Order: sequence, then structure tokens, then C-alpha cells
Amino acid sequence: MSSRKYRRKKSSEEARRYRINLGDNERNLSGTYENQDSMLNGSDEYSARYGEKIIEKKDIRKKPVSLVIQDWVRENWITILITVILLPLLGWLIKSTYETNSQMAVYEYRMEVLEEQIADIPATVPNKDVIELKMEMLEQEIDDLNIVEIERKLSALENELRDITR
Repeated sequence: MSSRKYRRKKSSEEARRYRINLGDNERNLSGTYENQDSMLNGSDEYSARYGEKIIEKKDIRKKPVSLVIQDWVRENWITILITVILLPLLGWLIKSTYETNSQMAVYEYRMEVLEEQIADIPATVPNKDVIELKMEMLEQEIDDLNIVEIERKLSALENELRDITR
């Protein structure tokens, strides 16, 4: 019988451990195999049986907070960077949306006041139809215009209405 017959091939994990431990003097080659044996040299049972001194666990010093923070920053630097960029950006977006909505509410109120003033103008005024058409066009275009254009057109309508009522 061949002596190679009973040899088994090492798995890739065992071969990796074997290569790592070749230069390691702390463990012999039998340490490259996973073992369920509890009687290995260095275990508590082995040491107690053969009278070796059992080393007690010492108090482990806690890491200083600064080192814990440094480790956390090293692990999470991408998250921190995204947070530093996205939070101000989202804050600006929410603020600008709120300001736009409040300005639009003011413009809608001004348009309601203009409509009431146009309705109060007598029908004999020659430019009443033109102003009513401009007001209707502004109401239709209000979703497509930006705030500056709305303000400009609304101010122009208010000035024309002021000129007519004088």
C-alpha cells in the first residue's frame, strides 16, 4: 500500500494558513489545521494538568475618547463627507422652497386685490378690457414664470390700474 493513499488534500483555507504559519515560530505545522481538541498546549485544561502557571487576564485599558473618535472618523469618512455636503444643501433647498411659497402667496393676494379693483372700474373706461386681458394672461402664465417676471408684470399691471383710476 502506498503511504499517499491516506493523505488528503488541504483545502484552500488550510493551505493559506499553512503558508502564513511557515514563518511563524509560535505555532508548529499542526496549528495550520482547525482542531477541536481542547488539550492543546496553552489551553487552560492542559496547563492545569501539567502544573503550568495559568496567566490571569489583566485589566484591559479603555481607549481614550480621542482615539475612539479617530477610529470612527477613519471608518466613516465617506458618510461624514456626504453629510457635510448634503445637509447644508438640503437646508438651502428647504429654505428657498419656503421663501418661494411665501412670495407666491403674497403675489396671489396682490392679484386678488387687482381683480377686485378691476371689477370696480366702470365699463366706460377705454382700457378696462386691455387690463382684464393682461390679468387673465398673467394668471395663465403664473406657473411658467419665475418670481422676478411675476413681480415685474404684476407691478406693471398695478401701475396701469393706478394711471386709469386717477
